[in-house]
Amino acid sequence: MGRAVVPDEPRADRTLSVIRLWMRRSFAQDIDVLLRRLCGFLIRRRRAVLLLALLLSLIGAYFAARLYQNLHSEIEELLPVNAPSVVAARELGPRLHTVTHLSVVLEGSDPDAMIRRRSGSEA
Repeated sequence: MGRAVVPDEPRADRTLSVIRLWMRRSFAQDIDVLLRRLCGFLIRRRRAVLLLALLLSLIGAYFAARLYQNLHSEIEELLPVNAPSVVAARELGPRLHTVTHLSVVLEGSDPDAMIRRRSGSEA
């Protein structure tokens, strides 16, 4: 029903005895008890936990897809239409080639050093 109370023990002493009892247990023991209970719960209710995880994953995937559906990453789309940089980029864009390949040219008088540098063996 309830906890047994010693009638002749003052309330302050009872509180102190509970605090002393709690302080005897270490924090690691408290965590151990908590994790054992959690593991027991997860094992007993594994189907419900897995279904909940699946449901939350599907909900997260749905909202992630909606978030990235209208994502605009082009700098011209992020800036105002009449900004000078956007106007210049639209004007120069058709005249320039797209850059999909980057070439690095090494110059030097020692071919062996350039080969080492290219392979990354020399810092």
